Amino acid sequence: MTLSNPSPLASTRVQDAGTRSCIQRELPPNTSAETYFWYPMYVKYRKELTVQQELESNEFRTFIPMESFEVKRGSKVCTEQRPAVHNMIFVYSYQKRITWMKMYSRLCEPLQYMSRPFLDGTTKILTIPQRVMENFIRAATLDDPLGQRSYLERPIDITDVDRSIKFVSGSFKGVEGILKRVDKNRAMILPLANGVNMKITITHASDIEFL
Repeated sequence: MTLSNPSPLASTRVQDAGTRSCIQRELPPNTSAETYFWYPMYVKYRKELTVQQELESNEFRTFIPMESFEVKRGSKVCTEQRPAVHNMIFVYSYQKRITWMKMYSRLCEPLQYMSRPFLDGTTKILTIPQRVMENFIRAATLDDPLGQRSYLERPIDITDVDRSIKFVSGSFKGVEGILKRVDKNRAMILPLANGVNMKITITHASDIEFL
């Protein structure tokens, strides 16, 4: 993951649709002083890692939650990493720069913004506050020896009466979220975007405190 802020001098090579030649184009500078946000984005055709590599080679900061799984290769069993949520990537930048990559980088064409509809018929592109995203990244990258962490690709009803909690001990110490009962188990829920949620099962009541 690239942690530095994107450089306006970064460039990408774009395949010309009519020939085999490539055109060198400069990424646009942030002349309007646009604010950087975390954008949750769809990636069509399960191209998450390909798109991530292309973005990070152009100095974007990105994040994809990963999970470990075992695969048998001959007589050996190996542990590999794969995206925990298919067709989703989080990109930290400003909208003009992301849109430029979608237009001029063939590898980034599968990227799509997520949006939230409103009652008046309008929509707004989704963004995630920095603090919320940092909390999520921490929860997604901590070691999980007890297998408490999972992802739910279905809506979870979060209401005003649901309590905010924080892990004060255990593997997820410091992570904050919402207390919910899911599949008959008490769990912390971290809502992400468009019905995708992280679930952390609570194994001991003493591990959490109410905020």
